[in-house]
Amino acid sequence: MDNDTTILLIDEDSAGIEPIRRVLGDQANRFKLRRVADVSTALARIRGGGIDLVLLTLRASAKPVEISGCVGDPLAPFLELQQNAQGAPVVVLCDSAGEVLAQTAVKQGAAAYLLREALAPDLLNLLRSVAGKSALSSTIPRTRAPHGKGGEIIAFMGAKGGAGAT
Repeated sequence: MDNDTTILLIDEDSAGIEPIRRVLGDQANRFKLRRVADVSTALARIRGGGIDLVLLTLRASAKPVEISGCVGDPLAPFLELQQNAQGAPVVVLCDSAGEVLAQTAVKQGAAAYLLREALAPDLLNLLRSVAGKSALSSTIPRTRAPHGKGGEIIAFMGAKGGAGAT
């Protein structure tokens, strides 16, 4: 993983970034950590470019969230982010009380979830894994055949005569 991986933390509590900074510790040359307080600010930062991975704090005990004038469930910030994050992988961060909510977010498309209680042992591995997958998928060229011009697939399955048979 290169040293330009920028992680955007979305957490309304500014103190939420400190445990993550402590865990990253000597990895500061590999990860740049930024924090915003809400999804709308995060989306503006993502549109500006340079964000490789998003950490979204979800709170199960949170009061209903207002998004675009509508009151919704605690998963609403994730859903808005997922819909508009322009392909940036989203990792949900929660405490153990919110694990069911985080699992639901993964079913809805989150790259992964991480419990705050397991932050120290799991954060670096999770970030490397998710950021690595993202970097790999962004470097693979995606080309399409012109409409109506499919490629040819050739498969050899169960050839009689064993290995080396023609």
